[in-house]
Amino acid sequence: MTTVTETRSAKSRVPQRTIGFVTASSIVIANIIGTGIFTSLGFQLVDIQSGFPLLMLWIIGGLTALCGALCYSELSAALPRSGGEYHFLSQIYHPALGFMAGFVSATVGFAAPIALAAMAFGQYFFGVFGVGSPVLLSFVVVWAVTAFHLGSLQVGGAFQNLSTLVKLLLIGALIASGLFVHTKQPISFLPGPGSGIAIFGAPFAVALVYVMYSYSGWNAAAYITGEIKKPEKNVPRSLLVGTGIVIVIYVLLNAIFLATTPVQEMKGQLQVALIAGKHIFGTDGGRVAGAVICLGLVSAISSMTWIGPRVSMSMGEDHWLLRMLGRKNPHGIPTNAIVLQLLIVNLLLLTRSFESVVQYTQFSLLLCSLFTVVGVMVLRATRPKLARPYRVWAYPLPPIIFAIITVWMMFYLLLSKTIESLAGLATALVGVLRKRRETAQGLKLQSSIALVATAMLTTAFSVSAQEIPQTAPRAIPVAPVGAGPNDIARFLAGMPVPDNSPLAPLTRDPAWQAHAAFFETEFTKLSQRQLQKLHAWETTNLPEVTQPTPVAFYMFSGPDFLYVDQFFPNASVYVLCGKESMGPPPDPLRIPNLPGALGNLENAMKSSLNTTYFITKDMKVDLQQQNLNGVLPILYVFIARADKSITNVTFGSLNSNGTFEESAPGRKGGSTPGVRIRYTDNQSGNAQTLYYFTTDISDGGIKSAPGFLKFCQRLGVGSSFLKSSSYLMFEQGFATIRNFILEHSTRIVQDDSGIPLAYFDPNKWRLRLFGVYLGPLDIFKQHYQPRLQEIFRQGNPPPLDFGFGYRWNYKEANLIMAERK
Repeated sequence: MTTVTETRSAKSRVPQRTIGFVTASSIVIANIIGTGIFTSLGFQLVDIQSGFPLLMLWIIGGLTALCGALCYSELSAALPRSGGEYHFLSQIYHPALGFMAGFVSATVGFAAPIALAAMAFGQYFFGVFGVGSPVLLSFVVVWAVTAFHLGSLQVGGAFQNLSTLVKLLLIGALIASGLFVHTKQPISFLPGPGSGIAIFGAPFAVALVYVMYSYSGWNAAAYITGEIKKPEKNVPRSLLVGTGIVIVIYVLLNAIFLATTPVQEMKGQLQVALIAGKHIFGTDGGRVAGAVICLGLVSAISSMTWIGPRVSMSMGEDHWLLRMLGRKNPHGIPTNAIVLQLLIVNLLLLTRSFESVVQYTQFSLLLCSLFTVVGVMVLRATRPKLARPYRVWAYPLPPIIFAIITVWMMFYLLLSKTIESLAGLATALVGVLRKRRETAQGLKLQSSIALVATAMLTTAFSVSAQEIPQTAPRAIPVAPVGAGPNDIARFLAGMPVPDNSPLAPLTRDPAWQAHAAFFETEFTKLSQRQLQKLHAWETTNLPEVTQPTPVAFYMFSGPDFLYVDQFFPNASVYVLCGKESMGPPPDPLRIPNLPGALGNLENAMKSSLNTTYFITKDMKVDLQQQNLNGVLPILYVFIARADKSITNVTFGSLNSNGTFEESAPGRKGGSTPGVRIRYTDNQSGNAQTLYYFTTDISDGGIKSAPGFLKFCQRLGVGSSFLKSSSYLMFEQGFATIRNFILEHSTRIVQDDSGIPLAYFDPNKWRLRLFGVYLGPLDIFKQHYQPRLQEIFRQGNPPPLDFGFGYRWNYKEANLIMAERK
């Protein structure tokens, strides 16, 4: 029986087929190549450093995308009409399911990635050319590209072809130039010992999710089937050729990055292309790579601006409530649909809420792709006589492979982004369940209204449930949208922020200027009184502690990053912990009483700036009185004042196995909440990582939440730092953590409040003493060590020139350096 959808589709205007194979292929290529290829390698290198598994990530991801392209090719040839999943699902299953897919795509499925790409363009363009404002540039590029596509299909096609061609030429130049770099890195792309384990390990599987996001867009031509000449031939060809070209580019580009740039420089870094560009092109290489990314983003924005409105247009042709969106101008351009998408993009840019909306679309769009690919098998069973000018190669393997990979990704998303995924699933279920209320004559008016309203409410629920934006489905974000963590850290530290930063206007506030003057004065005093003397003393007496070390453990630290960084400046990883909570991510733009919050931050840090330790009780009171809660603001201040640039901040928790699992701030996850802060030391250029966990490391606390100790054990043997630790390891209730430090440290730097002298086996440890030992403060007098007093008296150790630990007066302080024999 003919449905209303089919009848209205037949009555709609015959499409103007003006797009050829080349333009269709360029749309596919441009829609796939966004920012993911230029940014995601750094995150993969955190867990995988072998060349073969890294390239296999991109090959497997590409083959999965190719399987999807094969399936969409058959459907596009058999059901040649614009609309993508909206059209396919309506024809294969039911108009209600198609409407659900169309609604998600037409509202935020394309608009949110466009907004993200536009903001990234603004950041990169400003960084390369130094003109304009990133926010203003994001609006300019969206309006300019939209203007091209409002003209005519010929103008839009020419612009798309040109921008894609130039992008491919520049990427090709980047790859070719990398082949001639004289200094090659010692990395092999051939299988080696452990390659199989790496490929089948959990880090590989997690990294594959983000690789697949980088490949998203392989189905672009299916959205504009109605405008492509000979769609039964050109749509399959463009999908397969476009996806195949991108696979080759992705594999080669990652190989060049790995062959030309040290892994340690890229590890954990967002701007991988900029780092690699310096090794390929020299000092100005970052600007060259930035220009390539800018053009790539323009091309991607153009392709999404083209294909997104075609979904709205198809829906407008089928549903009279949306008929305005189905109208075209004399040139065959769906102007109303394009303008609607432009308005949504502008709204998302203005509110900067689109990343949370995108997270809602991740699960929904994956679900739509899954239904569509499985629909190839469904359609072959239900309509075996349907003309299929193109048939999937090696059927049924491609749809099965794609379905397996997609289901796994959806399972991962359901675990890591539960609320957003459930919201997306709810939308899909609404579309499916509406089928029971449909009649044989088609979609009722009230059903259409109910579907729209429910989908809108679901989207709104998802946005409100997600407080902090994280990642977009098309790529790992290339630049912070709004105030990034590095800008926030500098702002809280009283340091200048870039002129284009959203926080720049706040720095003109007299309250912030007073705050900046306070910290400048206090840190200058601290440097003159402590840090300069510490550096000079360390160079003379303990030069070995400044050598690279894989990990520096600082138990009982609280937020005192300052001193562990001073003593172990070249650690790859720092692990800090305390009972103090992290608090939410600080956001000065959302603090009602910013002067009061900044004042309390100053009060919370006064004890550490004027002495050498935090007064925990006072710190908690000060930070809880305003919107700067927890230790994270203090960590930000110390990192910024240490001349480091934060590149990424990830919230999560440790499960019972000691695995750090990413989660939204404040969301309940494992038993040990924590944060991972990746940053670059601006002096050395080294990439480093800081972990802070809120946990109880008494014997009882470790027994009830063993994840923290297991996490530390995985990091191996490194160095340890202990200062002002309340003599807790003198107590029997802290034997587990005391033994861990002794077993997992080659060097321990501490004051007398750390590990008692009696636990250092003279057959295993060599002790070096500095300063004087006057015994503990009165509050801890029960932990006096007569034997330590005797050793200090007999050894006449070198003096300290700086305060350390509870004895912040340098004339009374002591320092103990223990080295494993």
